[in-house]
Amino acid sequence: ILPGITDTAECLYPLCREIAARGMRRLALGVLFLRPAVLQSLKRHLGGSHLLFSHFEQVIRLSIHAERSAVFALPSEKRRLIYERVREVAQQCGLDVAVCGCKNPDLRAGTCNIAGKWPKEESLF
Repeated sequence: ILPGITDTAECLYPLCREIAARGMRRLALGVLFLRPAVLQSLKRHLGGSHLLFSHFEQVIRLSIHAERSAVFALPSEKRRLIYERVREVAQQCGLDVAVCGCKNPDLRAGTCNIAGKWPKEESLF
């Protein structure tokens, strides 16, 4: 999900309807996390004043479940609101939503199982 760009109901409904129409029943969800090289590339290709960057004015450094890895992420409350919005739309289209704890360890535990399984713990989301 690109904050401020693809996180609106107008973008999400057609996407979720199409995913469900193709027979999928589960959606793994993540908000864009910016690594320095990704940020630099986006700014080079989109221009530094692009709408996307306004959502990343306040970011947190977040350690993720990968060896010595960290990303720059939206604050947890902003990500939580986006995930809730997507979950509401997806459920209306008959889709279950998985928010991975690998890249959202401050919101939940466990994994969406895309990159393997992590120990399941109590979820905050």
